[in-house]
Amino acid sequence: MSKRKNRSSSPNLPADSLARAREQIAQPSDESAAPVVDTPAPAPAPRVRKASLQPARSTGAREKDTDRMDTQYVRSRLEHPTRVVSEAELRRQYGYVVADLRQMAILSVGLVVLLLVLGRVL
Repeated sequence: MSKRKNRSSSPNLPADSLARAREQIAQPSDESAAPVVDTPAPAPAPRVRKASLQPARSTGAREKDTDRMDTQYVRSRLEHPTRVVSEAELRRQYGYVVADLRQMAILSVGLVVLLLVLGRVL
């Protein structure tokens, strides 16, 4: 990270813009001479979800019991899977993943070699 340079106290504005601003400040304010300022359009109101779509909030021991039951259910499902998948079936279904990983590995090795060669040459 580069060091921040000390900046002078003068503003970063062109001299004519600065002079015009100083003149406008010095003039008495007239209603007719007041600059026109566009006001931005009001922001749209945020969406409000219906109460039926919001999840019910529970507190206390009941929430802890449901969390514990969910954890027990997940552990049970992991220990006793309902479907056994063979390695051959996984290779058939996800063979494209292995091919993609192989292509990415070849590309990355090629780019690293290119960087090394360019580092030596330049």
